Amino acid sequence: MEEVLKNILAVLSDNTIEIIALVVSSLSTVLWGFYVWFTIKTFREIKEQTKIHTKSLMEIHEQTILQYRSFLVAKPVESELNDFVDFSEDAIKIHQQWQKILMNNLPDAAKQEESFTLLFINRGKSDIIKWQIKVTVFIEPGVYLHSLTIQGDTYNFNINSKSTQQIGPGEELCIKIIPFGFYPKARINWQIDYEDVRNNKDRIIEQDYYVSNKIAYDYKSSGT
Repeated sequence: MEEVLKNILAVLSDNTIEIIALVVSSLSTVLWGFYVWFTIKTFREIKEQTKIHTKSLMEIHEQTILQYRSFLVAKPVESELNDFVDFSEDAIKIHQQWQKILMNNLPDAAKQEESFTLLFINRGKSDIIKWQIKVTVFIEPGVYLHSLTIQGDTYNFNINSKSTQQIGPGEELCIKIIPFGFYPKARINWQIDYEDVRNNKDRIIEQDYYVSNKIAYDYKSSGT
């Protein structure tokens, strides 16, 4: 037994350096692996914290912008037509064209003229300094006028703000769009782009409003 132990000690003695080197190498590998894992974990945590921080800053920035920007509301309004002041030239021309058509072909269908207006309300916190309304009017003649080869038509025009038509927070502004009463049937489509004093730009997407002269649109001649 003693001899066996002596032989084992002799072998260990002869390979001490190799064993130590193996142990050191193994420990080094383990420590390096731990270092790599810890480094990756740390960077991931930093990245996640950066994302959270950036998101928070963006949300605060967005809330700040929303808190101080303008917010335009446009309400359609019909009212009695008293004059043609403040209507665009394009709107007046369309009105006059169909007034002539109706008076020449269906004078009994003429009715009291009215005004289609948009009421602007600034419900935001910043002055609206500039706006533009893109208007499209689709007019249908009805069966009788169509039988006289009078076709419907589509008209496009823009209404641009003047320097005196800025809208402060809580303020209102009435914009005359087009007079009506002589259109057998019309669809008024509009889209509004506006800009506030902080250079924020916004848009009210397309909306439709319908007006009609039922007498003219539904009229049938005695021969039909």
